[in-house]
Amino acid sequence: MNFKYVGRYIKNIAYLFLKITVIQIFHSDLPMPNEKNDAELDSPPSKKKRLGFFQTYDTEYLKVGFIICPGSKESSPRPQCVICGEILSSENMKPANLSHHLKTKHSELENKPVDFFEQKSLEMECQNSSLKKCLLVEKSLVKASYLIAFQTAASKKPFSIAEELIKPYLVEMCSEVLGSSAGDKMKTIPLSNVTIQHRIDELSADIEDQLIQKVRESKWFALQIDESSEISNITLLLCYIRFIDYDCRDVKEELLFCIEMPTQITGFEIFELINKYIDSKSLKKKKKKKKK
Repeated sequence: MNFKYVGRYIKNIAYLFLKITVIQIFHSDLPMPNEKNDAELDSPPSKKKRLGFFQTYDTEYLKVGFIICPGSKESSPRPQCVICGEILSSENMKPANLSHHLKTKHSELENKPVDFFEQKSLEMECQNSSLKKCLLVEKSLVKASYLIAFQTAASKKPFSIAEELIKPYLVEMCSEVLGSSAGDKMKTIPLSNVTIQHRIDELSADIEDQLIQKVRESKWFALQIDESSEISNITLLLCYIRFIDYDCRDVKEELLFCIEMPTQITGFEIFELINKYIDSKSLKKKKKKKKK
């Protein structure tokens, strides 16, 4: 056996292992550019945020029958067709999309001049302004009806007085002072007997809701009851409440409710009536602690 060749063979193997070890150390110290750690591999890929882009309105779009929708945001205007009034999304503010709408839904108007669409735009603007005026007038008439109903209830007059007495005098006064057009407008105020009754019911419910809300906000409240009767000998139970009104920083006293009760009634039954009302309004009953 030639030991000379064996020694050279062992020396070559040792050199080979040494070279592999150095290469492994080199790889462990300096990671490859495409290598990712475990945390990066486990974490989900980050989503790219999509930036919104909206195209602004151009006056040339009127040639295809579109204007800016009234009330739309300046950052994202919405186109509105002057023919059918359809409002498209902000993403459709493009000449191709607007022209497609005109061709598909109003093909007979495709070759109309821009003056035609300008006239349609003015007509739509007039319709919108007229509608707003009608809504404002209707709102003011309804509010006037509520005001008269409130005064009718406060003065304890019959409901028919609004239409039989107040309305005729109101028409005459407005016609004399403000002109016949103002008098004609006063004639449209709804003041019938049934209308006044509904208005008073709604006002009383709203006043009760406001009172209950203030009582709920108060830290304490106290009750006082009394008995009364009407002309028709109907016995009524009156309940007054005293509470802290934080809006005006003062103690207020108001009529909480007035309910009909039988002539023959016990103290326990009166307590049950009051307790039932308090529970229906979700008012918290607080007991006063006795001093030791």
